[in-house]
Amino acid sequence: MEIRKPSVVRDASSNQLMKTIPPSLKRIGEPLPVVVWAWAVAFAAAGAWPHFSSEPFPLPGLRKLAEGDKYGLFLQVSAVVSAAVWLAWRSQQTRERLLVFQGVALALSAQGFLYVGLPFGLAFACFASIARARGAEQD
Repeated sequence: MEIRKPSVVRDASSNQLMKTIPPSLKRIGEPLPVVVWAWAVAFAAAGAWPHFSSEPFPLPGLRKLAEGDKYGLFLQVSAVVSAAVWLAWRSQQTRERLLVFQGVALALSAQGFLYVGLPFGLAFACFASIARARGAEQD
């Protein structure tokens, strides 16, 4: 296997030297898989917990969600999991769609912080920041 040194190019906007990253390494530092799927798995586990155990949910922040009514539980889990699936589906993401998703995620984040619960708000704040970063990449 041949190891190539990164080439040095000039950035036209700032006229500074910068190193290019090989395409095979560009996605290694991306926080999406770990952060987004961690939120999805945590919410799905909180949603499934009442069906498998009578004990309180082990994560204190999601305990209220796991003990709540079934309708609210279903809506929150489906919202977080569907947002995670959409963020993982990169082929369908354009700059415009990312802007729309970012706006919806910010609205759900504000609603989550004020009315639903802190974990719901944090999850969608995280999703909005990832959509913002991806939208900036596509400029």
